[in-house]
Amino acid sequence: MHDNLYRHSDAYVRGWTSSKPGVYDGAVGKLVEAPDGTLYIFNPFSSLASNTWLKLDKVSDGKYVAKLPQLIYSYIEDDDDEDEEAGEGVQHNYYAQRMVKSGDTYVVPNETSEINFTWNGSKLEMENTAGSSVILGVADKDKKWYEHGSWTLTFSTLPSGLITPPAGAKEKQYQIAYTGSTTARILDGRVDGNDIYVKGLSTAGVFKDAWVKFTIDGDKVKMAGAQYLGQAKREDFGGYSSDKSAYHVYAMTYKRLGNDELELKDEITF
Repeated sequence: MHDNLYRHSDAYVRGWTSSKPGVYDGAVGKLVEAPDGTLYIFNPFSSLASNTWLKLDKVSDGKYVAKLPQLIYSYIEDDDDEDEEAGEGVQHNYYAQRMVKSGDTYVVPNETSEINFTWNGSKLEMENTAGSSVILGVADKDKKWYEHGSWTLTFSTLPSGLITPPAGAKEKQYQIAYTGSTTARILDGRVDGNDIYVKGLSTAGVFKDAWVKFTIDGDKVKMAGAQYLGQAKREDFGGYSSDKSAYHVYAMTYKRLGNDELELKDEITF
């Protein structure tokens, strides 16, 4: 099992009534490598929580192929027809397909097809040189596009894990004030030489035990960007979201520009 992977896809993003081209970046992914070399990707479509697996057959070392179609999602719709017996319903099946753009939709040009992948033990990548003209898409039994699909798809191991203060670091507390807030918070911290660790810097409750690291540099304090906090869903930050996927979340560093614009930086200095 390869779990806790970082998933990225250029794909169709679902809205309330339709889909539009966009990006899913940082979703949590996983795959299983069977004893015979076969790979299975869990939830291959970022926009569809199908809770199913896409099978990739091994072709040679590092080379894999998804033989399509594959049943990827199904549900039973209740039948409200009073003339039918209670409990009857209609099952809807949807399939992973190689789909080609045709006007403002996508079609399945062949009864069977293949999409190639590469896997080196740490990164899985879908091969596609046609851009959004060809997608790994979802279609019903009549080959009608279900408005889910990706033209790039990668699963990668995380470059770094959670930050943890070293054993023996001295305990200390810090008062943290936030822009736009009239009150400050008292947070637990640790000090180890020139390194300062602060727990619970994010106001999202799901990260109350996550640590962020700062480094003293002369009379300044620096914070590096892209510090891993853990996993969260969009609703963990408040409000409702139709996206139920879990994402990898990082503490990022930005420089505030004019007109409330932000510029991403590798680090910031206090």
